Amino acid sequence: MENAFMFAALIPPRPEWDEILIFSALGFSVVMIILLMISFVMGGVGRLFVLAESVRKSAAEKKAAKAAEAAAKAQSSIPEAHAFAISAAVAEVLPELGSGSELVAVIAAAASAVLDDEVRVVSVKPVDMAYAREGRMELFASKRIVPEKAK
Repeated sequence: MENAFMFAALIPPRPEWDEILIFSALGFSVVMIILLMISFVMGGVGRLFVLAESVRKSAAEKKAAKAAEAAAKAQSSIPEAHAFAISAAVAEVLPELGSGSELVAVIAAAASAVLDDEVRVVSVKPVDMAYAREGRMELFASKRIVPEKAK
């Protein structure tokens, strides 16, 4: 509270124009300096986020490189017929997964279950599921069921 009185004491009760201008310029300068300091702090925080993102991306790239190396080593471990059958089965059961890491995990789990052995997924290729899709649509039409994706 004393500080408020001290600032009030800086300007006399009836200031001249030059005192008003000096006091206003001083106040404006203090506000600009504080805003500049806030700007530098926010810029530093932004740079920290950019740095954290680049570290995360480099870690993800290293992980992807290791996965690609492991996939190259396991290229010949799964016969092509088995890989085709597994990918078709997974695409039929879980079409909403897309081509992300979840799909690869599901394919690996399905292959392990079918082959009773540890497997590695080398590649995932899309399969034309037109007949299965048409049969599913006929089934929905016969029972008057509307698929969730069509709502």
